[in-house]
Amino acid sequence: MQVPTGTSFMKRLIATLALLAANAQAGYNPNTPELVQETKPAVVLIEVFDDNEKPLGYATGWIAKTGTDHFNVVTNAHVVID
Repeated sequence: MQVPTGTSFMKRLIATLALLAANAQAGYNPNTPELVQETKPAVVLIEVFDDNEKPLGYATGWIAKTGTDHFNVVTNAHVVID
C-alpha cells in the first residue's frame, strides 16, 4: 500500500481542512451526542491478521467518499504498511 502523495492529494487535503475551518468559523459546534450520531456510520473497525489468519490486532478508520460509487477506508499508515 502506498501512502498518498502528489499535487492532487495535497489539493484535496487543503480543501478538506478549509471546509473544516469554515464550519468551525460558521458556529457549527455540535455537542458530543450529536457528533457521535453524525459520525458513527462512517467509523469502521479494522482487524489485522497474519498470513495464517491469526489475529494481530485492531485499528479504527473512517469511510471517505471518493466518487459517485467509490469509497475508501482511511486509517493510519502503520495499520496497512507491512
